[in-house]
Amino acid sequence: MQQFQIMMELSADSSKNEIIFIYNRSLTELTLKKEGSASVDSGQSFLFTVEGMDANTKDIKISVLICANGERTISALPLGRYRVTEQTAWSWRYTPQQNEQEILLGSEASQNMLTFTNEREEKKWLDGGAYKENLFNNTEQ
Repeated sequence: MQQFQIMMELSADSSKNEIIFIYNRSLTELTLKKEGSASVDSGQSFLFTVEGMDANTKDIKISVLICANGERTISALPLGRYRVTEQTAWSWRYTPQQNEQEILLGSEASQNMLTFTNEREEKKWLDGGAYKENLFNNTEQ
């Protein structure tokens, strides 16, 4: 068990006054999971920003790229509060159900996961000016 503070009474007997300082920086990991990418867009990428929000994490700012319905794990993060934001202009064909989430990372890495789900809103590339429906198969374009 890790303790951040230990109080001890000093003794008149100097042989009993031994003090040992141990620095054990607690690190953990965060897994970001992406859902909702259409199979036709298997190469679609989604960009996220992970930012620390408290005194222990304030210097953390990381960009994370996830392809399609994948996931990415970030290791060696200090314990504390983080905000994860999906950069929506990056993947303009998709709209997230929630583009920003906050999480308090604890030492149990198995609980440190955020899932972002998107819906494909734009079926046509750019303005759709060169769009032609494919009548020879039933896949979504």
